[in-house]
Amino acid sequence: MMGPQELVDAIESNCDNLAIERISIANLRLMFGADDAGPARGDVGPMLEPLIALKERAGVSNALPEQVGATRSMTEIVCVQNMYNLANRGDDDLIDHLAEEGIAYLPFFPFGDFNSLQSGMLEDVAQDLDATPMQVALA
Repeated sequence: MMGPQELVDAIESNCDNLAIERISIANLRLMFGADDAGPARGDVGPMLEPLIALKERAGVSNALPEQVGATRSMTEIVCVQNMYNLANRGDDDLIDHLAEEGIAYLPFFPFGDFNSLQSGMLEDVAQDLDATPMQVALA
């Protein structure tokens, strides 16, 4: 996992490479799990504090609802980006809550990792709707 100073250095490097003074939004990807494939418990504070100090608009990625709450107790956030798709719908309650609060939810990996049964179902529905399977998956 990247340390706080490495995060600051990465943001400053991105700004230099893009020839801009600041990044509009910096999403902090939380990686506390052994495989970093999904949200896992961990303290967001040490990684969020550098973003707050840089006065970047912050978002979090790969976050559990309680981490979203912890982040919001430290600073305003503009978005949450988690894995969400046809096969992975675990954030439905979080999405509803964020919508009520006016916070954007950005689905990560929206096309999913569909197995053959799910892919077949997508193709059937797409054919009925005169659409592509990916259009159906996004809808």
